[in-house]
Amino acid sequence: MHSDHSPEREAPRRGIWALLLGLAPLAALRGAELVGRFGCFALAAVLLPAAELATFFLALAWLALASALARVGLDRAATRHVAAALSIGDVAQARAAAGRALRISGGGGLALAALTLLAAPLAAPWLAGGYTGLAPALLACGVILPAFTMTHVVGGILVGTRRPGLGQLVQTTIWPLLLIVALLLGLRSAAGLLLLVGLTQLVTGLAGWWLLRWPPGAAQGTALGATQDARATSGLLRDGVPLMALDLVGIGMVNLPLLVLGHVGSAADVAGFGLAQRLFMLPWTIIMTIAALMAPRLAAAAADRQALGQASRQAMWLSRCTALPAALLLAAAPHFWLSLFGPGFAVAAGALTVLAVAQALHAGWAVQDTVLAMAGLGGVLRRIVLLQGGLIVLGSAVLVPAWGLQGAALAVVIPLLVGAGACWLAVRRHLAAG
Repeated sequence: MHSDHSPEREAPRRGIWALLLGLAPLAALRGAELVGRFGCFALAAVLLPAAELATFFLALAWLALASALARVGLDRAATRHVAAALSIGDVAQARAAAGRALRISGGGGLALAALTLLAAPLAAPWLAGGYTGLAPALLACGVILPAFTMTHVVGGILVGTRRPGLGQLVQTTIWPLLLIVALLLGLRSAAGLLLLVGLTQLVTGLAGWWLLRWPPGAAQGTALGATQDARATSGLLRDGVPLMALDLVGIGMVNLPLLVLGHVGSAADVAGFGLAQRLFMLPWTIIMTIAALMAPRLAAAAADRQALGQASRQAMWLSRCTALPAALLLAAAPHFWLSLFGPGFAVAAGALTVLAVAQALHAGWAVQDTVLAMAGLGGVLRRIVLLQGGLIVLGSAVLVPAWGLQGAALAVVIPLLVGAGACWLAVRRHLAAG
């Protein structure tokens, strides 16, 4: 029988402060991103009409889903393959994995961009409900989708080289800050804001690739023949597809209920729920930062279940120390937080309460999906993701039309909690089997 103070239990607590210190540079960047996003959406809520704000949120939802499909999970699969290759000193293999990920995601980005441009005139009237103006924003999404997609993959490659701060900077930190500047300078069009996002991502993605410095030993490793290259590509996709499904579940969990609400609700409902979602995402952003920080460590420990278990517990303690307090603050005063965006958004206070309470529960056992992915348990993760995906579609189809804002909140949190609990149980079983 283990005591509460056994070495196995105390190890993650002893290491948590060292991890928090290691997280500090990355947390500073993520803090800049959070300030940028909060400021961007706060300014948008104040300066844009409700219909234009709703259009902006709906277009961002479309962009997020399309980009997740286009990159086929290769941003995170590249993290694993690059980190694994570098851990054995094979820089040539790491570079080859990075190149494959960029080629495949680039093709996916072009394909989804073409589909978006073709579908925009037909999809906009359905998604926008009773207000107009979404078609130009969706067309802008099509224009920026390839750059948006490939920049995420470049960020994943940088994380695999143990440069998570730079990877995050490339992926998500800069564009919210530039949108604040654009809003202050008078840009009021959702389509214009999206085009600025695309231009920013193009520049940061190119800069990230240029700044990518491989460790010494680029000549090490053996060039692959055609058959070996095909097998390596297949292995990359085999890891990427479950991660794509995971991304789609995470992104769809937030965005699919919003898209359905756009069809059945008013512009004010969409704008209010979009703002509640942005607040809900603040703790989740912290969790994603922890996942990005821990991913290379988890991948390197995949063959050692004791080390994997310790890294998993450290990830959960990081989440409990950082994301959990943030979620509890949101749950304590939803009206106050929504009022920061301006008057008229309190309609979403009930939805924010539901979202924040669920996020607090989620923070207690977070990052376990990344543990499964980095441990190579794609089959287990795939089954959990399929369950979550079904719950998202069912909840969006049934709960949102029936209960509006509250239904949209429930459609988000039910799959979130079911998936988090299932991943936690799966990790425990995997570690116990060792």
